[in-house]
Amino acid sequence: MGLVIEPRLYPKKRGRWGWGGRLDILAEASGLNLDGLYLFDWKSGKKPTAKLGYPEWPLQTSGYRQAAYDSANILCDGHAVIHLDKFNGMPTIYDYSASFKEDIEAFILLARFWHNRNPKHIANGLPSCTTITGILDKPFLRPWAANMTSEYMVTEIAKFSGEPIPSQTMINIAERAKGAYRKKSEQAMGIGTEVHKYIEDFLKHGTLPNWKFVHPSARTAFDAFTRWYEQVHLKVIEIELRVYGRFDTQLELF
Repeated sequence: MGLVIEPRLYPKKRGRWGWGGRLDILAEASGLNLDGLYLFDWKSGKKPTAKLGYPEWPLQTSGYRQAAYDSANILCDGHAVIHLDKFNGMPTIYDYSASFKEDIEAFILLARFWHNRNPKHIANGLPSCTTITGILDKPFLRPWAANMTSEYMVTEIAKFSGEPIPSQTMINIAERAKGAYRKKSEQAMGIGTEVHKYIEDFLKHGTLPNWKFVHPSARTAFDAFTRWYEQVHLKVIEIELRVYGRFDTQLELF
C-alpha cells in the first residue's frame, strides 16, 4: 500500500464563490464494482431507508470531487459514500459516480444560494460542503426527533415504578425531553468522529485502538470498515485531504 500524507493541497486562486472541505480518503480501488481513483467518505449515522442514501450525500461528495480537481487537477474516476453500520457492523456502498454531472450542477446552485444568503461569510473563509448541504430540508429527522422525545419521557417515567409523579417533576421531565434529540445527535457525532480517527490511524500506521476504552458502537462501525476494506484492494493516495472548489460566472465542469 503506497501512502502519501503530505502535502495538503490548496488552490492558488479562488473565485468569489466557492467551498471547501476535508474528504476522508482518496484511493485507487478495485473490487465490489469499484475501479479506478475513488474519493470515499465514511458515514456511521443512521442507515438511510432510501436505496440511494440521504439526498445530501451525492451533492456533498460531488462537491469534494470537483474541489479536488480545482485544487490540484486530481481527476477522480468515481466517488462514493461508505456507510459503516454501528448496529450490525455491515458496510454499504453508495456509489454516485454515474450521476456526477447532474449532482455537481445541483451542488453549485446550492452553493450559490448559500453565498447569496450569507454574503458576510466570504471574509471569514469558504463554507464547507457539509455547511452548504446543511441548508437542505431533512424531513426524516422530524419523526426521529419526536421518537427521541417520546423515548426519553418513557424512560424517565418508568423510573417511578408506578408511583405518583409530582406535577413539577412531570413538567421538568417534559422540559428536558425537548432537548433529548440534541443529546442523541451529539453522541452520534462523537461516535462518528471516533470511527474516523480509528480508520485514519489504521490506514496511516496500521494501529488499532485499545478496544476496552472504545464505545461499542464505534467498534461495530469500525468492524464494518474492516469488512469493506478486506474486499476492496486499496492503494491509498491521501487521507483527510483538504480541498477547495470555486465557480465564477460560467460553471467549469468536467
